[in-house]
Amino acid sequence: MGTCLCKEKREERRVRQREQQEQRRGERGSRTSDRRQRDQRHRQWRNALSTDSDIEQQAYDDPVSIEMDIKDLIRQTLKVIRTLVNNEQEPPQSLLKLNLIADKERGWLMVVKALIETVPDNDSLGPAVITLFLDECPLPSKETIHRLLFSMEFSGDLAKKKSPGWHKNACIVLGSLAEKLAGSTAVAMFSHDVQQYLIACVVNNARFIEASFYFQHIGGSCQMILFALLALEKFAQTSENQHMICRTFEQIGQPLLELETWLEDKSLESNWLAQQVGFCAQWSLDNIFVSENRQFAYESADVSGINAMLNHEDVSEYLKIGPNGLEARCDVSSFESVRCTFEAVEGVWYYEATVLTPGVMQSGLATKRSRFLNHEGYGIGDDDCSVAYDGCRQLVWYNANSTKHEHPPWKQGDVVGVLLNIPEKYVRFSLNGIPLYQKHKEFLFQLPEGDGVFAAASFMSFQQCRFNFGAMPFRFPPKNIDFRSFNEGGITLTARQRTILPRRRRLEMLKKETIPEDFCTICFSQPGTVTLLPCQHSGFCLMCCYQMDNCPLCRTAITERRTPERHSQPPATAIPIGNEQRSSIDGASYVASDSRSGSTGSSGRPLSVSQPDHRHPSTFSKMHTQV
Repeated sequence: MGTCLCKEKREERRVRQREQQEQRRGERGSRTSDRRQRDQRHRQWRNALSTDSDIEQQAYDDPVSIEMDIKDLIRQTLKVIRTLVNNEQEPPQSLLKLNLIADKERGWLMVVKALIETVPDNDSLGPAVITLFLDECPLPSKETIHRLLFSMEFSGDLAKKKSPGWHKNACIVLGSLAEKLAGSTAVAMFSHDVQQYLIACVVNNARFIEASFYFQHIGGSCQMILFALLALEKFAQTSENQHMICRTFEQIGQPLLELETWLEDKSLESNWLAQQVGFCAQWSLDNIFVSENRQFAYESADVSGINAMLNHEDVSEYLKIGPNGLEARCDVSSFESVRCTFEAVEGVWYYEATVLTPGVMQSGLATKRSRFLNHEGYGIGDDDCSVAYDGCRQLVWYNANSTKHEHPPWKQGDVVGVLLNIPEKYVRFSLNGIPLYQKHKEFLFQLPEGDGVFAAASFMSFQQCRFNFGAMPFRFPPKNIDFRSFNEGGITLTARQRTILPRRRRLEMLKKETIPEDFCTICFSQPGTVTLLPCQHSGFCLMCCYQMDNCPLCRTAITERRTPERHSQPPATAIPIGNEQRSSIDGASYVASDSRSGSTGSSGRPLSVSQPDHRHPSTFSKMHTQV
């Protein structure tokens, strides 16, 4: 009987559970019906793209309908992408659907073509969206790339057809694919037709602009030249393509030499697209398409009156810096950052930055502790050691949190002012002389005692900015406040710090440089005289040892750092950093310093201690953080 009663109780319990489950299903049914309807079309797209059967047999009667829907998704993405500012936010549904469609070869081709045709040329985030989308999609096969190029019908004559916006987007796609697929695939992509198309975009439009007496209505032509030149740069990452482009340029008379002169052309000084073309042409001639009879730009640049500039020894690896150290540009999909050479410790300081592109940049201030995690989309304003002004998305950034400000979105030629008031512990940003209503105080209140502050900035894809640290008169100096310029304080720059060497020349000098065998095996800049205890591994300098908790060879915890002089305290120049700022490379903690150059700021501190190089690929869910 007992057993039967238990069975009856269990059966009653099962009945009650089934009734409760059915009730919960009914409650959930109303909530899920809308979601099912919303996802029905999404499943139809996926089914249509997952088979080689005719699309007419699927949810849509013809592929034109799918193309129209893809273009609509792109427009939706461009509208909402500005509102996505941190990792916690979910990517927009339109972006997720585009990514899912692009998982299949046919879908990838349709999305790429739609991006070229749909993204407007006046959208400041359009180029970044194209680049990041291609960066996050699965790598296409060689056959898929061939199908794309064949369908686009590239040729020299095509440069005379289509709209400037179409050519701009096509060049962005070509350059992004060449960058991602450097090597044999990039060589196969760079066919005769593609080469003739890109060369024609540069040469034909340059000739058209030369024939325009007053350089009016040349925006579209400048845009085509700029992005075709950037695409050629990306293809030239493969040496075979580089030699081919250099030979072609020599045969037609090196058109970049003429484009370089636009930087000094008074009639073009307020044409910001032409200024970008001149900057990129000069950088390419210095670093990629080198002409034997041309003088490097740094050899003729006058930096005698410049005492504060962008620090070419304290910058993430892909940022382009001009020969005078006052202009920077980013043309990759990572978030590149740089600090200036001068460190403000006390007083009131001010600098200005002229915006040449209206996209995502974060310009502001940072300490030495601020980290440059360019491949993860973190830059100035994304930690508690920096603060930044974002005029594109109308935000002020601090510690990866953003606050909306009242300024309108910035545009080409706008001037951002940054006022640093250390005695009163506040930072104030301005746009074209109009300061923000609210001062930012949290950054300086949280600043550790004794830490100095540098001017700094971060750049998203295809963004460029020109800095004035005081070598020239300020356009919008702060009113009713006594301040100093960064240029006044940075009087200790060495000749090496003032010289922005091209990468090619820098590599040549490194090859000639000899490093003593007894130097530190981590930074190679100081004698490796320290022995770690208890493991007794040696060959490291004192600065590197005081930035490690574990031996880089055996990972044993370090209890003592022994030197011939029996030092027990870290050197005055050592900068303590946390474990989260260290990265392991082949089992060794990599921390580099600039003590080889002996660079010091006005306070006597080293100007640059390089941050670890985090090369983790960003996930698709973080794409909107960079945009």
